[in-house]
Amino acid sequence: MSKYSIKICRIYDVHTARFLARCKVNFIGLHAIFKLPSKKQVGEFQKIIRELEVYYPKTKTVLVTRIIDPNKLLDIYKKIPADFVQWSAPVGKIEKEYFIEHAKKIKSTVKLFNVLSSTESDASLAHKNIVGKYVLVDKKFAGGTGVQTPKDDLAGLTKKLKNKSLIVAGGMGRVDINSWLADIPVAGVDIMSSMEISDSDTRKDIQKIIHYLRQAYNDTNFPILDIPSKKMLVYKKILTIKDAKTAIAAGVDFLLVEDSADNDWIIGEIQSINPFIPIMVTFSPKSKFL
Repeated sequence: MSKYSIKICRIYDVHTARFLARCKVNFIGLHAIFKLPSKKQVGEFQKIIRELEVYYPKTKTVLVTRIIDPNKLLDIYKKIPADFVQWSAPVGKIEKEYFIEHAKKIKSTVKLFNVLSSTESDASLAHKNIVGKYVLVDKKFAGGTGVQTPKDDLAGLTKKLKNKSLIVAGGMGRVDINSWLADIPVAGVDIMSSMEISDSDTRKDIQKIIHYLRQAYNDTNFPILDIPSKKMLVYKKILTIKDAKTAIAAGVDFLLVEDSADNDWIIGEIQSINPFIPIMVTFSPKSKFL
């Protein structure tokens, strides 16, 4: 396993969350950026939180938001009681402490992810506003830029915040973190847009995630998926659309479809049934994933 914690943000559905938890990802980001998501999306977030708490307690959920008003955020937190709250905005220490005090009445173990932006806030003031142990460093509060924070800046922050756990965001999905961060004592990385299907389709690409984690964990055999499942099945090879419907109804985490022109229509049909369930395209009948 990697010596760095892995945090993957902008997860929409329980299928992907369950897969990431089985892959030993440490943190999963659930987004409520400016308002409460739709009722359907809130229900999916609640399902993710419940399942990870029961079956995969080592993978923590993070409610990611830019809502500055702590009372408005508390109303949302009542519906999405994640393990952590990440305030991706310039929020003061008083607001953070007020939120945590009241959020603990909803979930006693809740913690904060503080966010430091190297371009949008005064560094010395931002340091004073840190509450708790976890600090995420990004180029901008909004995140998703893919722009790296210079190594010298990161090194300086680790010296100023020696007693904190620093998570680095911004372009970390496009580098070999074991070599890029080798001389910088940070706790982990946050990745998001680089693991998505495309700029217009922000669902996570399972192939990209597997490739990234193999490199991060230095394990070419990763992930080992034929493991005992506490919650339904892990995956299923799909040969017909009937197989897909049966698998989706059974709660399979993701589907395997062999790469061929004849199977392109199956992928389209699967996405019309459930646009969120991850699909892995396999290139060899002898693949370890089969």
